[in-house]
Parts: sequence; C-alpha cells; structure tokens
Amino acid sequence: MRARIEQEMHQHGEVDATKIGVVVRGGQILLWGSVASEHERSLAGQIAARLTARTSVINHIQVFRSTPN
Repeated sequence: MRARIEQEMHQHGEVDATKIGVVVRGGQILLWGSVASEHERSLAGQIAARLTARTSVINHIQVFRSTPN
C-alpha cells in the first residue's frame, strides 16, 4: 500500500513527493514531511484517500513557503 501511494504521488504532476513520507499502520495512513503549498498538501492527502477507500488518512504534511531574498 505504501509503495502504491508513493508511486502515485511521484507520478502526479502537481505534487513534489520527494519530501513526503508515508507510513501504513493498521487501518491508518500517516503522511508526513513538507511541501511548498497548501495545494500540494491537499493533493497528497487526496491521492492517499483515493487509494485507500476504507482507511483513515492522517495528513501531517507541513507547508513551507520559500521567501524571496
């Protein structure tokens, strides 16, 4: 299940999955790590939820926006 979720995130054009971790434990999927936007965070959660119809998804991905210098 973890590999399937990671693969879908990597293949999605709007999600940078290089800093997202996926943990599958019992009936839960835990997403953690960081992304650049709330849109990416939301998409990662949607991908995991779509692939795990009867499993709860806990999205602990944080949004870190880079600030221009």
